[in-house]
Amino acid sequence: MGAGSTVLAVCKQGAGHTMKSSGDCLVTTSTCPCYIGDPQPRFVLDLAISLVPHFNRVHLLAPGAPGAAAREEIAGVFIHRFQYVWPASLQLLCYRHGIMQNIRANPLLLTLLPLFYSAQVRAVTRLCDEFPVEVINSHWFVFQSMAAARSTRRRQVRHVAHSHGADLDLLHRLPAWLSHRILAAIVSSGTKMVCESTYVRGRLDSLLGHPSDAAVSCMGVDTAAFKPVTTGDRYRILFVGRLVEKKGVAFLLKAMPLVRKQIPAAVLEIVGDGEQATALRTLAAKLGLDHNVIVFSGARPHAEVAAALANARVIVVPSVMDRHGEVDGMPTVLLEAMASGKRVVGTRVDGIPDVLKHGENGWMCEPADVTALAEQLISALQDSDERIPLAARTTAEHYNWPVLAERYAALLLIRP
Repeated sequence: MGAGSTVLAVCKQGAGHTMKSSGDCLVTTSTCPCYIGDPQPRFVLDLAISLVPHFNRVHLLAPGAPGAAAREEIAGVFIHRFQYVWPASLQLLCYRHGIMQNIRANPLLLTLLPLFYSAQVRAVTRLCDEFPVEVINSHWFVFQSMAAARSTRRRQVRHVAHSHGADLDLLHRLPAWLSHRILAAIVSSGTKMVCESTYVRGRLDSLLGHPSDAAVSCMGVDTAAFKPVTTGDRYRILFVGRLVEKKGVAFLLKAMPLVRKQIPAAVLEIVGDGEQATALRTLAAKLGLDHNVIVFSGARPHAEVAAALANARVIVVPSVMDRHGEVDGMPTVLLEAMASGKRVVGTRVDGIPDVLKHGENGWMCEPADVTALAEQLISALQDSDERIPLAARTTAEHYNWPVLAERYAALLLIRP
């Protein structure tokens, strides 16, 4: 199959037929869109929606947020949001940014962690009492898998824990005795583990001190929403993502003068918002990149991201390891760009090399290397051969949500 063979091989038992359970699936997460058009990352919700044909019912448990409904149904998924502090307007630990980024911006939010964890345990327990839950699929070991493991300890409910990377970054920074205790509490419940990438699995193995036997599976993409188009600005480069250090946007800005030296018409659009937004605008100005060269579009709804991808020629994913040792997992925009049949430039960070193969379905360079990034952007902009964009689309089709859901349902339903 070529690109991403490690990921493509995951759990082939479910391939070729639809696995169906008479029980319910409960998906737990710390992030979920709070309203229609919310630019909050939605990949866990999309996974839950893709699993609907495989279960009697699919529930998704997420933290409450100011103004968000406590219960609602989206595309066949029953959303439950638990309140962890009163009044509801103080529920600021999650959303907008990740939990750790929010805490770094406001250290007082640390005081909410015990309330957040205990409220989540109660919510998982209540849902298992209320519905015939057969399996819990928790996303992020801290705190979702911890809560699910505690709630299933005395129940005949399977638990499949999915690490997206940031949770393991946190565990690596904790004292060894504490990280080992957390992992032991999760694993002792008979939990099956899934990692977002081979890199994340390596991090897990390092923490455990032995091979984890974790499956590897990234999230998917809606290939119907992201389709190849022949129109668009042939000189437009696009970045989509949170404006945080690990996304590597500062290096992308520094690469743009080198790109424009070779291709004067090249422009860069940045879609997203985050803690580095002001600093990046300042850096662009220092580099002499005005609004005709760099367009800061801010956060955009999911539907508008598809339009932005269609209008660009090259999509760039310049991820790096940040000062805290954190890296990107498998950015969803990577598969969205590939599904759109675009020329994609990425860095060799975390899960990106699992899917993106240099010279086959995209272009790759080392992280934080401004010169190399500029060279690959120039190559992608100047490329006139359609073989790489076609290969990118073919790769994305293997991660189309219904296709990926067949494999993921097998992970959830087949016992070790």
